[in-house]
Amino acid sequence: MEAESRRLFAELQASYGGDHADTLKIADEILRQSKHDPDALQAKAVALIKQEQYTSALTALHAAPAHVREELILEHAYCLYRTHRLDDAMALVRKHRERTEGDLGDAGARSLSHLEAQLLYRLEKYDECLQVYLNLEGTAGEEESRELRANIIAVQAAATNASEVISVEASFESDSYEIAYNSACLHIANGDYKSAEELLHAAEGSCRESLQQEGYQPEEIEHELQVIYLQLACVKQMQGQTENPTKMYQSILGYKSRDTARTAIASNNLSALVKHQNILEATKLHRATSAPDLEHKLSSFQKRLISVNGALFSLDVEKVGEARRKAKQLADSYKTEDAPRLLLAAITLREKGPVKATAQLKAYAQELPSSLPIHLVLAQLLIRQNNLREGLQLLQGYSKVAPPSVRYTPGFVSLLVWLHGQVGEGSLAVQYLQDVTKFWQADADTDHSVASLKQLASYKLLSKQFREAATSYEQLVKADPTDVEAVAKLISAYAEFDPALAEQYRAYLPIEALDSPVSHDADQLEAQLRSTGRPVKHGRPHDGSTGGHSKKKRKTILPKNVDPDVAPDPERWLPKRDRAAFVRKGKNKKEVGRGPQGAAVVGGGIGGTGSANISGRSSVVVPPYVVTAPKPAVPVVPVAAAPAARVPKRKKGKK
Repeated sequence: MEAESRRLFAELQASYGGDHADTLKIADEILRQSKHDPDALQAKAVALIKQEQYTSALTALHAAPAHVREELILEHAYCLYRTHRLDDAMALVRKHRERTEGDLGDAGARSLSHLEAQLLYRLEKYDECLQVYLNLEGTAGEEESRELRANIIAVQAAATNASEVISVEASFESDSYEIAYNSACLHIANGDYKSAEELLHAAEGSCRESLQQEGYQPEEIEHELQVIYLQLACVKQMQGQTENPTKMYQSILGYKSRDTARTAIASNNLSALVKHQNILEATKLHRATSAPDLEHKLSSFQKRLISVNGALFSLDVEKVGEARRKAKQLADSYKTEDAPRLLLAAITLREKGPVKATAQLKAYAQELPSSLPIHLVLAQLLIRQNNLREGLQLLQGYSKVAPPSVRYTPGFVSLLVWLHGQVGEGSLAVQYLQDVTKFWQADADTDHSVASLKQLASYKLLSKQFREAATSYEQLVKADPTDVEAVAKLISAYAEFDPALAEQYRAYLPIEALDSPVSHDADQLEAQLRSTGRPVKHGRPHDGSTGGHSKKKRKTILPKNVDPDVAPDPERWLPKRDRAAFVRKGKNKKEVGRGPQGAAVVGGGIGGTGSANISGRSSVVVPPYVVTAPKPAVPVVPVAAAPAARVPKRKKGKK
């Protein structure tokens, strides 16, 4: 018996690294002789894990006694992780984390820490995950350090997508395609698509070269490259391209892959591109985003985006009830997200008009006081309803709670300044622009200071605050003497109160702007004038000089027997039978229907324009039309005309 056991263990050890089915077969044979042998159980669990039979591995581990299971913490926790029992796996790891280094050794403890970090990543606890990786990086070797660096960048990208702030210095050295790819994902999360595209191309070349050196087959290399192609297509789509991303998504979907997450993402993005051209194809693509196993393969950020796109697609295909139901589910699931609430407001705007939508958005603005999209959409609705003062107060209230990086962005500043001008608060607009300029001048990392100073100077010039505008433009000219626009506007400002100084600054303008003759094509200018609807006048100039052709005025010809002292008959153009002085001759002298066809007759009974004027009452005054919001036009279905009845021809009789 002992010899047989030694033989089986020798075969088991020899099978490591070979066929996992053989390892599993030998381990089962040992376990039949020694039911709870920990070494055989570990070999069986590892063989099942290698064959991706995680449920079977869990069944074998749960059948063992507790003291044996505690020796296989790593295998047990990993199987729980792969079967999506993340909380159970995390509880198991943290329960035995303190004693793992003594029982498992340094290598086993590090493997368990890697698994803990992966669990934290899947649980979207990115801050804790980053701390585990940083602790491991301090004592890691060169190969492990490269892997940890790639994982740290991946954590940063995922945290940025989830709107979490993680302050750690990232290394973008693309010495491996994993680092280049994850760095590109971080740039995508930050909105830097140009840098992301460059890194993705570098990752593609590095991945292809690395896998060829490792002896991978071409189809295996192509399989690994699909995820890079997917991100490249996304980057191109986010930069406004349509044709290239469409072809890339179609190629990715045409590639046979078992990765349902990749298929769902490609289908979602392609559906957004083609839904306005091919609604049937978009419908098929939308179905691919609802595979049952996606719940455990996508992050909350990805699932939310796909769900929002699904609700938008339902609204696009006029399934308003379904869109409302999906948007309400999203609003209940994501309490701090503004996209579902904006979608609900859009549905209300379509069904009930701007007043109801405005009231709904006001409630959402109170729920999410820091949401910029909700406040901007609400301000847009208020402006459309000519409630400029209320829109200004809304944005002023938001600016008090918004961070300075949002409060002083150029777009937000432009809108507030415009509203101040519309309500006649030019001085407040200037004061606000001064605050914006001071803020960006203190931030040396951005180039918004010049733009904000130009905006401030331009507004002062438009407000006829010429001295203040000249001061601002002087700062711009000193910073960049080659800025022709700033020099020209500085001269314009000085020309209003100090013409001599304006003449001195004229020297800053380039010679080309001063002395170059302006040549215009007369025919082209006339064509432009005609295109604007303005008449092109040819004739005598206004100063009385000769030139051009003058159109002769035709002399009025009067009848021979006209009396200039007598007013002409106003009914002279009507036929005699329709004139007031006409008297009908003969028996039927009753004046019925006198006047031209369609003439209004006071008190003319039903059908006449004065039909309400009965018994001497004054005629009804029709009120002017009230301009309302346009309604969608109802298509007119053409009705075929009835065929004319055929009249049979009479046959000629015989003579």
